[in-house]
Amino acid sequence: MNPSRRLALVVLAILLAIAMAPALAAAQAPAYLAQWGSHGTGDGQFYYARGVAVDASGNLYVADPGNSRIQVFTGSGTYLTRWGTFGSGDGQFDAPTGVAVDGSGHVYVVDRGNSRIQVFGPLPVPAKSTTWGRIKALYR
Repeated sequence: MNPSRRLALVVLAILLAIAMAPALAAAQAPAYLAQWGSHGTGDGQFYYARGVAVDASGNLYVADPGNSRIQVFTGSGTYLTRWGTFGSGDGQFDAPTGVAVDGSGHVYVVDRGNSRIQVFGPLPVPAKSTTWGRIKALYR
C-alpha cells in the first residue's frame, strides 16, 4: 500500500472515531433494577454468595458457600426455599461455589470443598447422587 493511501486511511479512521465519540460518551450504564439479601445465616441472607443460575421459570439459584447451601428465589427476589448443610454426604456441601440449571430443571452444584459436582432434580428433589472428577488439587 502506498504511503499516501495509508495516510488517507488513518485520517479516515481518526475522523470516524471523532464522529462517533459523542454517541459513545452518551451511552449509559444499564438502569439499576433491584437487590435483595444481606449478610447472615437466615433465609434470604448470604455468607459470601457466589454462583447464580436461572431456571426456565425465572427462579434464581444462588450458591451460598459460607452457609453450605443453595438458596432459591423468584425473579423478583422473593425467597422460595433452600437446601444443604455442611458435610460430605448426599445433599451436603463444603463451600458450594457454582450452580447451573439445565433445560429439564436439574440443578448442578459445584461442591468445591468436597471436590465434586452434585446433581439434583428439579426444585430441589435430590436425584441419584453423582460425583464427577477430583478437583481438590486445583484449590490447594
